[in-house]
Amino acid sequence: MKLLKKNVWLVVAILLLAPALQAQDSLFIYKDKKIISKYDVNKIDSITFSRTEIVPKPVISSFSFEKENNEMLFEDKEGEIDGTEIEAKLPLTNAMFVATFETNEKNVVTVNGKKQKSGVTALDFSQPVVYKVKTPKGESQEYTVKIKWKKGLPHISINTENSQPITSKEDYLRAYLVVDGKGMFENFIDSIKVRGRGNSTWGYPKKPYKIKLDSKESILGLKKEKKWVLLANYLDPTHMLNMFALKAGQLIGLKYTNHAIPVDVSVNGQYMGIYTFTEQVEVKKNRVNVDKKKGVLLEFDSYFDEEFKFKSPYFNLPVMVKDPDLEDEKPEDQEKLFNKIKEDFTALETALVDPTFPNNNYKDLIDVESVIKYLIIYNITDNRELNHPKSTYMHKDKKGKYFMGPIWDFDWAYGYEGTNKHFSKYNIPLLKKISTYDTGTAFFKKIMEDSKNRELYKSMWKKFKSSDLPQLMKYIDAMEINIEESQPKDYQIWGKGTKNYSEKIKQFKQWLNNRANFIDSEIASW
Repeated sequence: MKLLKKNVWLVVAILLLAPALQAQDSLFIYKDKKIISKYDVNKIDSITFSRTEIVPKPVISSFSFEKENNEMLFEDKEGEIDGTEIEAKLPLTNAMFVATFETNEKNVVTVNGKKQKSGVTALDFSQPVVYKVKTPKGESQEYTVKIKWKKGLPHISINTENSQPITSKEDYLRAYLVVDGKGMFENFIDSIKVRGRGNSTWGYPKKPYKIKLDSKESILGLKKEKKWVLLANYLDPTHMLNMFALKAGQLIGLKYTNHAIPVDVSVNGQYMGIYTFTEQVEVKKNRVNVDKKKGVLLEFDSYFDEEFKFKSPYFNLPVMVKDPDLEDEKPEDQEKLFNKIKEDFTALETALVDPTFPNNNYKDLIDVESVIKYLIIYNITDNRELNHPKSTYMHKDKKGKYFMGPIWDFDWAYGYEGTNKHFSKYNIPLLKKISTYDTGTAFFKKIMEDSKNRELYKSMWKKFKSSDLPQLMKYIDAMEINIEESQPKDYQIWGKGTKNYSEKIKQFKQWLNNRANFIDSEIASW
């Protein structure tokens, strides 16, 4: 008998040597560790094996959203495959997620004709997404992925020792922090210190807070650090004006842009309304990641209330040193470090006012791309506080250029400045000097005098409007769904905001479209 097998998954259980065959009574064929055939060795003349190609099938065998590829997930989310339908449950923290899937390595997977890479490609899952799997031989199959969204807000409870009220911006109180992730985020419990924060915002009835942990921890999926912030957004009728700006900063690629998560907050058992949970702006590994000693974080702010501060020589900018913390240094080192910071910034201003500008070395001192990204975010949100500068940050590593950012504080943006009403005027130029306090106007206008920078602005704005702004509109829709249940309760407590939340969101989106069109008309004349 001649035995011919062509399936590569067949395994011969004994050595194919004549002496060995003679010593055995039978030859066994195994598949998946089970005997599927048995032959009498005395009746076998020869055995021939021939390898044949396994033809891939257009199949997705597994589908998931892994924590390591999606920063807002605290655990992996497995998709259930039922025929050609795939369903997964995700928190509505974002519409953009990265899927991980398994198929034959020779297959090509596409969505709307664009090749997908497992664990890499981010997609918008706000609507069903159709994946197409195609084999090398042209056989194909489509899979429809649908997401069941988990909506709502996580709840943060702060309970101070002896239920003491939080009345100071300087003095911390010991407290206990409980974060209920509501199935969207990981729960968290820890002992903390808490105090008030903010400048003008501290004067409003709804108070913002600063939280300090005893050790570095991750809260709501954000990277580990000690200091965190709860923004009250007392003036904000949407509860997402800061969130929109920060999301825009992330999409355009501004380094060290904060994350923003809407949360419900209770203090000593009393519900305080909707807040925005975010990182503290500071020099740290997981915040503004520059050298702790020789890097620098500067803030242009007309409050001018830091210990180490100076007025710049040419633009009269109110420059404050946020980091490094020079108060921790020896007196002789304080002066040396402070003078070096002033000298470096003066060198930048000197290059900007030099008669040879822009044909000099000024781009060696400041990253122009970061300036333009910064201006685009402040322009689309109409945040004119960089003119009379407040909360205008700039950072530099020990041997690097200055970079603009992180972006911060958008309560008075979106048409509010000068009107005290959000979404009123949308056609005010960003860089417009009104008073002698508007020292930031000249600084940024000077950089934009360079025609190459104006051309770069045009191209970056075009990309932002076509790619990022549509994503931001979907982000607003997602956050509206999360916030809408808590918004009436916040309004009932503070009497601020709106009785018609959905209408206010429509107004917000229309204002953004109007603002974008205004920017188009403005830069067309450059």
